[in-house]
Amino acid sequence: MANVERRSTVWTGRTLTAVAVLFLIFDATVKLLQLTPAIDATAQLGFKASVLLPLGIIEALCLAAYLVPQTSVAGAILWTGYLGGAVATQLRVGNPLFSNVLFPVYVAALLWVILFKVLIPRERVLSSEDTEMTGVLAKVSDSIRSNGGIGEILFLQTGARRSSPTCRSASLGAARKRRSSGIWRVDPSWPER
Repeated sequence: MANVERRSTVWTGRTLTAVAVLFLIFDATVKLLQLTPAIDATAQLGFKASVLLPLGIIEALCLAAYLVPQTSVAGAILWTGYLGGAVATQLRVGNPLFSNVLFPVYVAALLWVILFKVLIPRERVLSSEDTEMTGVLAKVSDSIRSNGGIGEILFLQTGARRSSPTCRSASLGAARKRRSSGIWRVDPSWPER
């Protein structure tokens, strides 16, 4: 039963990825080839046809960054910025909200969902053995949850003294501050490096 669920999740993820990537490839290709529909749409948005080639190159580079596993988060960030500009352009010309203005938001949301549900599996994000960065992120997240929130962590990092009666008690339980390999560690169970 779990294997069937896993298989269906994998295929759903692959389908979503294919739809998003094929759409983005199509959009970049139309701009790179400077086809008539792209020229007309660009003119309707108030831009010259000469911007098509640079936009197509930017889209192709963002897509390449998104599809390479080591740069997929950076690619998603680049796409989010690019699509934010598309939202601003659609708002500027007064296009309909749900069909035109928010369409880039839908695409960006789909890219982020694919990134964190398909391209970066949960097991990899939470694994401390995968890479040092993902391990540190998982441990910081666990530490924040177990030690009373980010305020307690920041208080611990700065070493400030609590003198105001409005501040919460400084009880951090078993957590303690120590510096190891240039990284502040709060959780005593973290291994020394």
